[in-house]
Amino acid sequence: MATKKTKVVASSEDNSDFFYTFDLGLSAALVSVGFSLVSLDRENLRKVQFVFRRGDGMDAVIDAYWADHLEVQRRCSKTASIANNTMRLTDEHIAEFQMLYRKHFGVDIGKEEALEKGLRLIRLMELVSRAIAYEQNQSKGNT
Repeated sequence: MATKKTKVVASSEDNSDFFYTFDLGLSAALVSVGFSLVSLDRENLRKVQFVFRRGDGMDAVIDAYWADHLEVQRRCSKTASIANNTMRLTDEHIAEFQMLYRKHFGVDIGKEEALEKGLRLIRLMELVSRAIAYEQNQSKGNT
């Protein structure tokens, strides 16, 4: 099994309280287990650097992710809450997600799993959008 190392890049204000990565999959895993995404660095025009607040056990989670041993508990009640309160995915959206997932990963997934993964992706994008909006407000001098 091949392992992959995350590219950790420290900013000029290197602070051990933060973890930096360009990897979207790792970022999604960290958000899924509860670590706080605090910022997005878009200085590089080709990719976004995710900035997380370091927390207890983060290094172990990162190692487990790269070793392909990380298990994230399903959050059915939270997923159902997201589905019922803020977002509904149609059967057409779910089928499209299944097709894209198969195309990208070479694996077929069922409708329920596609719904859950699709809602998690939407949640991640909501978090990223909030971080972008927060940074834009900070850069304008708003708090």
